[in-house]
Amino acid sequence: MNIFSKSKWIWASSSLNRDDYAEFIFNHFALNGNFTFRIACDSVYALFLNNELVKFMECSDFPSDKFVDEFNLKLLNNQNNNFRLIVWHYGVD
Repeated sequence: MNIFSKSKWIWASSSLNRDDYAEFIFNHFALNGNFTFRIACDSVYALFLNNELVKFMECSDFPSDKFVDEFNLKLLNNQNNNFRLIVWHYGVD
């Protein structure tokens, strides 16, 4: 199965520019404390969970070779968990 088959492209604006940043904030109410996070991005991302830095990573992204970072997170049970994702798009081939 293609890992991108149920994926959704998101960005802060309708077009990409060089040296462009985007910030995404979302909440997840956890009944179970386990959460699998997957991200594919062009350049660099930083992920915060409940105001704590969880992970940051540089990603390669080529038409023939897409990289997906996948890892498990432990969430706060029976509470809203706040995610903040900052992505940098380098934008130069």
